[in-house]
Amino acid sequence: MLIRKPVEIDISRLQDFLELVISDTSKKEGIEEDDFVLEEVKSKMEVLKNYLQEPDKDSRFLTALDGKKIIGTISSTLCGGKILELLGNKVEREFQIGIIYIHPDYQRKGVATNLFNEMNKILKNREIIKFYLDSGYIEAQKYWKKKLGSPLFVEKNCWGEGVDHMIWKSSLN
Repeated sequence: MLIRKPVEIDISRLQDFLELVISDTSKKEGIEEDDFVLEEVKSKMEVLKNYLQEPDKDSRFLTALDGKKIIGTISSTLCGGKILELLGNKVEREFQIGIIYIHPDYQRKGVATNLFNEMNKILKNREIIKFYLDSGYIEAQKYWKKKLGSPLFVEKNCWGEGVDHMIWKSSLN
C-alpha cells in the first residue's frame, strides 16, 4: 500500500472511488435519501479541489493506493460542517480529520489506521496538537469509539430515530 497526496490526474478516479464507497456506505447504513450520495460526493470533491488549488493552505488530503487502485482517503481541514454547527465558534480555528473512506474490499485490513497515522504525522509537523473528528455513520462510530474512546458530544437522533451524530476531540500522541 502506498499513501500519497492526490494530484490533478487523480480527480476523476477519486470521484469514482467516492461514489462507490459512499453508495456502499449508504446501503449498509440504510440511508434512503434521494440525493444523499450525490451531495456527499459533491462536498468531498470540493475539499479535494480546494486542496489541489492551494495545497499549502489549511487543508491536507491523502489517498491510499494498492497499485493504481485507490483504496482509501483521509483529509484534514479547519472545522466546518456538523462540528462547527454543533460546537459553535469555539472550534473556528481548530482542525478536523475527515473524508475517511475505505474501499469495501479493503475494510478491516489496516488501511484506515495507516491513513490516520500518516495524517497525524502531518498535523504534528504543523504543530497541531489536537483535532476533532465526527461521524453520523453507525459502523464508523463503532470504529472511532474503539480508536478514540467516548465522543465529546453526541447529538441524539440527528439523522433519524436512533441515528446519532458523534464528535470526538483528541490529542495527537
